[in-house]
Amino acid sequence: MGYIGSARKHGINAFTAIREALNETQGIIFEQRVLNSYENNYKTVTLKELSSFFGYSERQMIRILKVCTGENFSSLIRSVKLSKACELLKHPDIRLADIINEVGYSNASHFYDSFRKKYGITPSEYRQQNQPDLSCIPYLPRQSS
Repeated sequence: MGYIGSARKHGINAFTAIREALNETQGIIFEQRVLNSYENNYKTVTLKELSSFFGYSERQMIRILKVCTGENFSSLIRSVKLSKACELLKHPDIRLADIINEVGYSNASHFYDSFRKKYGITPSEYRQQNQPDLSCIPYLPRQSS
């Protein structure tokens, strides 16, 4: 039984059921657009820019973000930045200073404080704990010429 059949069974008008289904679908699509927008522009996006882009006031956008993610704007951006930093820390060839700059922090001590507060360890400790296990790669001796 589909959404409309289920609605009829419970005495809900079919048009109301269709409108609710569309609103739910549009809400999910809108939520994905908002989430993609700030995740792709997390280094520079401001609440004002995000609100303007979607045609909402800053106050409305704050409410939308809170409902969609459970976080406020600044916490959300910080979470995205730190998550990106974690991805980059798994690559030992990328310097920590470059990672800090890449994720959009201009102050290294602020980055360290935010990272430790969120994960309970320093970025260097995170990097050490998340190195790839190379022990499974077989050792191949060099062949002499």
